[in-house]
Amino acid sequence: FSANISADKNKVTQLYGNNDAIYKIDDNRNMQKEGNLFLGESRNTIYIWRTGGIAQVIDMDRLKNIDFSGRQVNPGDLYPLDVNDDKVIDDKDRVLLGNASPRYFGGFYTQLKYKGFALSAEFSYSKDNMAYNAVRQQLESVSTTNNQSFAVVNRWGLEGEVTDIPRAVWNDPVGNNYFSSRWIEDASYLRMRNVTLSYTFTKKLWNFFRAGTIYVTGENLFTVTNYLGMDPEFSYSYAENMQGFDNAKLMQPKTVKVGVNLNF
Repeated sequence: FSANISADKNKVTQLYGNNDAIYKIDDNRNMQKEGNLFLGESRNTIYIWRTGGIAQVIDMDRLKNIDFSGRQVNPGDLYPLDVNDDKVIDDKDRVLLGNASPRYFGGFYTQLKYKGFALSAEFSYSKDNMAYNAVRQQLESVSTTNNQSFAVVNRWGLEGEVTDIPRAVWNDPVGNNYFSSRWIEDASYLRMRNVTLSYTFTKKLWNFFRAGTIYVTGENLFTVTNYLGMDPEFSYSYAENMQGFDNAKLMQPKTVKVGVNLNF
């Protein structure tokens, strides 16, 4: 059995020209994504609005000045939290909500042998890395004629319904789909990278083969994660400020291989 654990500890100590560096990237969906650098914080910090849930009729007096885009929140809309309680939603209400880099990551390997049989497995893991699920943002927007995921069946429709999917509104005038904590998920995972069962023989076989190994190998057979995207292990771009943004990169496939290695 062998194992390793790694951690990337870093802190921004100096920025030239500004106290903070906020990177905004327009993705043509009436929203903005941000990767940020703040003095005293680590890189890849997520700076974002935190949502308070789906508004109901009884919430209207309390939320009469709360909105994302200058329009009134209505029952069934997702409302942002007024962090500083000034009755206005602006950049002052954004909060640091985790980091795209994992707190620690690594892997472990184990192998069992008995006579000619061997069973080996390799695992990898990542802990406390937050991800922006851009795939969900598209498939749960309920604001266009695009195909949507099955999750939107649970969208808000009647007063009192308990759900985390806001009402369907054409073109999203209030901003239910803005870049907010709604789309931020914990992408921690434990993955079995490969597992191999083999049998090795060293006696002559049919007076022709001197020795050999017969094996079956599985790759990426299972991943334990709470992440709702296709694959929690992704890197969409080499750009520093795009780390942690999941824009539907092709997931790693599950494969099974059977092989024979013979010595003459």
